[in-house]
Amino acid sequence: MINVKIYCCREHQDYDNVYDTIKETLDEKGAEYDIKRICRQEEICHSRIQAQPHIVINRQVVYVGYCPKKDEVLQVLKIMQLLK
Repeated sequence: MINVKIYCCREHQDYDNVYDTIKETLDEKGAEYDIKRICRQEEICHSRIQAQPHIVINRQVVYVGYCPKKDEVLQVLKIMQLLK
């Protein structure tokens, strides 16, 4: 199971792009996953997130401050040995 947390407020320009990119990549690979969006500003500040979007996969911060491309997400998942 791949657990993904995306810290990004709804007003951010990449709010939908980040979610769609990660979801599409995981769907294409047939991975079992759970994506959680943290979008309330209070929760983001409480977690001390300074740059959005902030993407955490299985408790490891993998992207900060920009929307990754599909091939970048795929490469990170392979490095983390979550996909073959």
